[in-house]
Amino acid sequence: MTARRLVLKETLLVAAQEALVALAAALVYALLSKLNGRVWVGLLGGAALSVLNYFIMACSASRVSENAAQAGAQGGGLMRVSYILRLVLLFGGLIALAATKLADPVALIIPLLLMQPIILLTHTILKRQVK
Repeated sequence: MTARRLVLKETLLVAAQEALVALAAALVYALLSKLNGRVWVGLLGGAALSVLNYFIMACSASRVSENAAQAGAQGGGLMRVSYILRLVLLFGGLIALAATKLADPVALIIPLLLMQPIILLTHTILKRQVK
């Protein structure tokens, strides 16, 4: 499997799990009678930003690992630049959605908080498929 296909496969798994998290959070909001359009925008916006952040990180890491022999010290620099750009993109998107009051701030953060467990679960799933 090529590196690009692996990145796409991982990203699709992460996106599917983020969608499940968003649906579960929407269910909780509905049970609390707080579900509205701002909550949906927050959940979907947070999930989209999380998945986009993961995709850019995975593409950068894949590119660095493919060119590791040639790049040398440049690989670390590329990852630092990628990190800074992803941070600006992530916080810029969060601030833009929250400041315009299009999204509920708590709903916006929920998908971001659960990204680490989602990544761990994704890697566990992929390891089991390889065996």
